[in-house]
Amino acid sequence: MGVNKTARKLRGYTLSTCGEVIIAEYNHFMATGEQDGVLNLIGPAGIGKTELIYQIAQQMREAGHENCQVVELYLSALMDPESAAGTPIPIDFKFRGEDVKGLSLASRVEILIPMEKGRGPILFIDEMGREADQLRPLIMKLLHEKMLGGLDVSDCFIIVAGNPCDEEHNAVAIQEDAAISSRLCDIPVKPDVKELGKYFYRDTFTTSHRAIADFLMDNPEYMHGRDSDGDQSSKFHSPRSWFNAAAKLHLHGGGTDDTYGNIKTPRVSMVMTGIIGPQAYAHLKNFLSLDKPLSVKDILNGRFRAPVRSVPASTQQALKAWLAEQDIDNAEADNLRDFLDAIPADTARAIMREATAGNIKTSNQRKLVDRKVFTKFVGRIAGISRIKKPDSTTTP
Repeated sequence: MGVNKTARKLRGYTLSTCGEVIIAEYNHFMATGEQDGVLNLIGPAGIGKTELIYQIAQQMREAGHENCQVVELYLSALMDPESAAGTPIPIDFKFRGEDVKGLSLASRVEILIPMEKGRGPILFIDEMGREADQLRPLIMKLLHEKMLGGLDVSDCFIIVAGNPCDEEHNAVAIQEDAAISSRLCDIPVKPDVKELGKYFYRDTFTTSHRAIADFLMDNPEYMHGRDSDGDQSSKFHSPRSWFNAAAKLHLHGGGTDDTYGNIKTPRVSMVMTGIIGPQAYAHLKNFLSLDKPLSVKDILNGRFRAPVRSVPASTQQALKAWLAEQDIDNAEADNLRDFLDAIPADTARAIMREATAGNIKTSNQRKLVDRKVFTKFVGRIAGISRIKKPDSTTTP
């Protein structure tokens, strides 16, 4: 196993690290048919555990595992056959030509459809820890024999997820049952502001998402948790709530491709306070109402006036995230070089030093090497001289 039970004692792993573990475990399962222990993602609500599973499934399908479909079930919903999980199905339901007995929920048909194609579906059991004690036998059957309600799910790669059991997440800790815990591989997941910044800076998201990312990179204490007053009635912030807040800011604040809009409008105040709470909203409003530093788009489009005397940490982080994820064209590379000329030398070095860890896309490195950006601001970087220039004429 990539992670052992001592993970419970650790502070947690980022989503990207957890993704690497899941992919390795899934490839092992596909190659051998064996899953030695079920991965249990433990982390606060809204940090992206479920989204991670769906993104991994898409990545696996693109890698050739065409049957990697996610079937998401909630164990707590299995207590009532007439619940939102589904309605009873006929007793003569057939799977692979044989009668299937013991099935009581229509939602399990979702499992049967990909299982008809053989090994590869991901059976994702969410909200682990919130189920009643009477579901212990069902969980034991699932973890020990890979049986769910009389259905053999050994063709499925099983992952469970839940919230941590502490003072702030009052979940029933059925995972603490020794027989169940010994069959789980606990992987604590933590929110990471740099990962969130990269995610929010995707091309498909709005300027409002990037504005929220800038705020969180300057105020990571609002990344996850309650307002500082600690009142249980205060809002609980998570990446999910900030994502929703960005969408509402864009919609009700009149956001465009170039601006996040007006955060002071009554509609924005109403909906965003309901999402992130009054304290976080007031702090965010103050942050966005000040003279905002240049955005990444402003920098790459040359919309700045030299000299630029200071670059906030949020803008530096946002620029690093952009260079790591997006392709810049030649004109943008020229503008970035001019921007680095226009800012203090130590700030320029701090921005470009990220390249020493290989955190800038190779295509961007080539363009910046052609413009002598690296040699000018951080000297010769290990390995950078080995990057071949493209055959096409890309130099200015």
